[in-house]
Amino acid sequence: MGTTLQGWVICYAFALLVYGFGVGGEYPTTATTAVENAISTGRISTREDRLHRGRKVTMAFTMQGWGQFLNQAALCILLLIFHHGVGKPPYSEVSAQWTFRISFVIPAVATLWLAYYRWYKMPLAGRQLEAAKRREGITGYDYKSLKLTFTHFGPRLLATAGGWFCNDVFFYGNKLYSSTFIKVVDPASSTSVQTSWIWSLINCVVELAGYYCACK
Repeated sequence: MGTTLQGWVICYAFALLVYGFGVGGEYPTTATTAVENAISTGRISTREDRLHRGRKVTMAFTMQGWGQFLNQAALCILLLIFHHGVGKPPYSEVSAQWTFRISFVIPAVATLWLAYYRWYKMPLAGRQLEAAKRREGITGYDYKSLKLTFTHFGPRLLATAGGWFCNDVFFYGNKLYSSTFIKVVDPASSTSVQTSWIWSLINCVVELAGYYCACK
């Protein structure tokens, strides 16, 4: 798989499908976990805790920026390694294949380790809640409270979801067309993959700085 352009596209699409489902569930889980861990277990939250819960969530999402940066850096380094330290084209099929395959192996290994750590090592408030409900013999579902939540906080939930949607449109839209902007800045990037990747790496550094500025 991946020895031809069509095979590469199929492999890449399959990887995006798997990661798409994973990331779609990871975003709300990460945000919830960050809020739950904003205070120590058993301690009543203070005003300061409540004021900075948003910062905790944002700091959790800076890991996305670090992931993009490390992935881009790995691509640049791998291409240099397998292209004998030369970043200029033409690129051989062997160097392209090794760069492509190892760039998938590295995050796959990291993801498997994280899945193991999340499931077996990381204490989750949801798991503790389920254990408490089993001990007490109750379901824990309160539809009246849920109705009150939507009644009193419905506009806030709608604004949050809408704001997140608009942010995704601009954020991922910029990522999709980043190559077009890079070509305007440096026309040589259209003929050299390594040049284009280096500019993408610089873009990732700027994005990462933006993540931390948003946390302040």
